[in-house]
Amino acid sequence: MSSYIDTTPYIVPLMDFEKSLVMEVQAYVDKGTMNQSSDLRSFEIWKWSQHLQDLLRYYLDTEKDVLRFEAGGSRSRAYEACFFGLENDGHFAKHRARMVQIRNANLTFVDDLAEKPSLSIRAVPDPNDQGYWRTVDSIVDKFGRPWDTPDELDPHCGKFDIFSLIRIYFLHSLSPLSATMISDSVTNHDVFLEHYTVSPNQKTGHDDTFQAQDAFFHRTIKKAKKPADILSDEELIGAILSLAPANRPYPDPRMYLSYIPWEDLNHTPKTTLEDVLLGPDRYPINEQVIVGWVTWKPPRDGFACNHHLNVEDETFAYTLRTGWNLPGHSVGGKIVFSLTQLEDSKLISELDSYWSTWNDCAITRSPTGEVFVLETVPGLRFRGRAARFDHDTAIAHLRNMIESHASETLDRAYVKELLGLEPGYKPLFENSLRVIPAEQLSPVDWNRPVGSGRNGRVYASAWQRPGGVLSTARPCQIEVVLKEITPNDRQVSFSLQKFMKELDSTYAALGSQPMCCVKFFGITQMSLLVDEKPRLLFVFERATRGHVEPFLLWHLSPLRFYDSWRALADCFVCVATGLAFIHQHGVVHRDLHLENILVMDKFYPNDVEIPHEFSYLISDLGEGKQLTQQLTSMISSETAFASYGAIDFRAPEQLLGLPNIDAFAAEVFTFGIVACKLLNCRSLVSSVEVPSYIRASASEDIAELNHGETEKKELQDGHIVPRAIRSIISRCLSYRGSDRPDMSHVLSELEDITSTFTEDNMEKEEGRTVDWCYWDWEATFRAALTDYDSDSDSDSSESSGSSD
Repeated sequence: MSSYIDTTPYIVPLMDFEKSLVMEVQAYVDKGTMNQSSDLRSFEIWKWSQHLQDLLRYYLDTEKDVLRFEAGGSRSRAYEACFFGLENDGHFAKHRARMVQIRNANLTFVDDLAEKPSLSIRAVPDPNDQGYWRTVDSIVDKFGRPWDTPDELDPHCGKFDIFSLIRIYFLHSLSPLSATMISDSVTNHDVFLEHYTVSPNQKTGHDDTFQAQDAFFHRTIKKAKKPADILSDEELIGAILSLAPANRPYPDPRMYLSYIPWEDLNHTPKTTLEDVLLGPDRYPINEQVIVGWVTWKPPRDGFACNHHLNVEDETFAYTLRTGWNLPGHSVGGKIVFSLTQLEDSKLISELDSYWSTWNDCAITRSPTGEVFVLETVPGLRFRGRAARFDHDTAIAHLRNMIESHASETLDRAYVKELLGLEPGYKPLFENSLRVIPAEQLSPVDWNRPVGSGRNGRVYASAWQRPGGVLSTARPCQIEVVLKEITPNDRQVSFSLQKFMKELDSTYAALGSQPMCCVKFFGITQMSLLVDEKPRLLFVFERATRGHVEPFLLWHLSPLRFYDSWRALADCFVCVATGLAFIHQHGVVHRDLHLENILVMDKFYPNDVEIPHEFSYLISDLGEGKQLTQQLTSMISSETAFASYGAIDFRAPEQLLGLPNIDAFAAEVFTFGIVACKLLNCRSLVSSVEVPSYIRASASEDIAELNHGETEKKELQDGHIVPRAIRSIISRCLSYRGSDRPDMSHVLSELEDITSTFTEDNMEKEEGRTVDWCYWDWEATFRAALTDYDSDSDSDSSESSGSSD
C-alpha cells in the first residue's frame, strides 16, 4: 500500500497570446457545444505542464547528483539552474518571457516544498485559465489527438502546444478536404516518397481515453532507407547515428500541412508587389526557384489561421497583441505567397522542423497537376537567414525588428542619415544597429583613454541600457568602452562610408551576437571638445581583465604544471570558437592579434562546482569583412578596405602579395601565430617542476628529433607541450593555404584536447590520457614562412599539412 504524499502544486499559466488564440476558437464555435466539465484533462497532456513537472521533480530530487553536488544540496540553487536550462532551450532566451510568468505565479514554491519529496510536485493550471482549458478540452474531444505520434525514443511525444493545436483545429474545421488534398498532392508525390515511407491509416494517438467525435486517422511516416553502399569508417559511424531518426515516426503531414485551392489564389506580377518586397526588411530573397507570386484572402481574420510565421512565442505574441503583420506578410488584407515547385523546395527534406521554421507555408496544385509550395515573405527571409547564417541570427534579427517597430523607428532611415550614407543605400543592419543617445552614457574623461590602436583611442564609460518591449531587452547598466571610428589613414568622409558599409554587412551576417566575441552594442555621437562637431564612436562591452597577453602572464604564473596547461587550452578553445563562428557566417576578422583578444570574468552563482571562469573574447570585429557575394553585391561595387591586419600576424601568401588569396585559410595561419605567442606566454612564466613521466616522454621525443642531426636541440621545460596541440597548431602554420584545416576542424580538435585534460589522471599511469612531446614552435613558424619542411621538430603527420 503506497503512502500518501501531500502534493505541492506548481501553477503553469497560459501566456496571453495563447489565451487570444483560444478566444479565436471561442468566437468561431457555438458556445453551447463547449465542454463544461471541470477536470481540465487536456492540461495533463499539455507540453508545458508535463515538461515542467518532470524537470522540477528531477532537479529537486534529494537523491540526484544535480541537487546533491552541482547545487550543493540547495533546492533554491537547483531551482534557479532548472530555469536557466528551460529559458535557453533551443536558442538564447527563447522561453524567457514564459519562464518569468511561470516563476511569478509560484513565488513561494520552494518554501512550500520545504522537505517534502520532489514527487509531491504537481503541475496545475492557473485558476483564471479554467475557461480556456475547457475550450481546449472541447477541441480534443472533437478531434482526438491528431498531434500524437507514438515514439519510444521521445518521452514527451503525445504532448501538444496551444499554437499548433489551434492551427490544426482551424485547418480542418475551415478546410475539411485539406487532408485528402495533401495526401493526393504531397504524401503520394515522388519527392515525398524519396524521403519517407508511409504506412496504412491508423487511429490517432496511443492509449487514447478520449471519445473523439471526428477522430483523425493518420499514417505512420518514417525516413526512407537509402540503398547500402560501401562506407568508410566515418560514414559508417554517421550511418549508425542516423538509425534512430530513421526509425522514429514523424507526424502525418495531412494533419498539419494546409492546402489552398489553385482557384482561390490571385496570380500577381512581381512589379505590383515592390512596396511589399522592398519594405523595412531588405534581406535578399533567393528567387532562383520561385516561379511566381500570388495573393490569397483568408477565410477568417485573426492570427490562428492566417499563415503568420511563429518561430518564438514572445515575438509571435507581440505581433498578435499589436495586430502588426511582419513586413511583407500581406497587402490590402491579402497574404502574399511565393510559388515554388515542390521538387525545388526544401520543405519536404526539412519537414521535421515544420513547427519551428516552416509553419507559414501551404500547398497548392495547378490544373495541370504541378504541386507548389506557398511561402510568405517573412518566412522566406527568416529561412534565408537561418540557412545562410544560423537560426539564432534569424531570431536576433526578428527581435531587433520588433523592438524597432515598438519604438516607432522601423521605417526611419535614422542610421543611414547618421552615417551620412548615400540616399540609394539601404543598410541591411538598419533595424539591428542601435544608435545610443549620448545621455544614456556616463561622462567620459577624454584626457584618459583606456587604450589606443591604429584606428583610434578607446574610452571607458557606462551605458544605462533602457528596457525594450521584449524580455530579451531588460534595462540594466553595462560597463562599456567607446572607440573612435577613424578607419585607416584615409580621407575621413570617404573611408567612413566604406567602413560603415562593411560593418553593416558584417553584423547583418553575425546577427549582432557572435559567440566568444566582444559584444558590439551600437554607435553613438559625442563631442570630445566643447566646440567640436559630434563624432561617431563604437560602443562595445568592456573587458574586465584587459588584453590576453598580460592577463596570461599573471594568471598562469602561480599555477601548477597541469593546471596551467588546462587554462591555456581553455584560452585556445575560446579564441577558436569565436573565429570558427565568424567564419561559419562568411566573415573574416582581418585584424586578429593579441591586442584584439580580451578577457572577461564570467560568474555562475548557481553552479557550486564552477562558480566563476575566465572567457577569452575576440574584439574589433568592425575591421571584419562579410565575404558572401550575394550580400556584398548589394552594398557597393567599389573596392573594400584591403586590410590584412598587423604584419607580424599575416600568412605567407599575404606577405608575398599573392593574388586570389583564400582569406579564411589565411586567418587560420593567423590563429596559429596567435597560439604560438600564447605558448610563449606560458613558457615565460611557468617555473614549476615538470612531472618526471612527462619529462621522460619529451626526452624520448627530442632524442628522436636529434638523431643524425649535427646541431642538437636541448630539452627546455617551457617547450614541453601536449602532442595534440603541436599537431593541430603545426597544421595551422602550413605554408600552403590548402594544407591548413578550417577553423571548425581546429575547434573540434582543441575541444578534444580539453576533454583529455578533464579525463586525465596524472597520478596513475594507467589513467593518463595526455601524450607529451617537445616542440620548438618558433622554428615551425619560421619554416612555414619560407616553405621549409620542418621535420626536425614535428611529427610526420603534422608536417604533411593534412587536415584529415
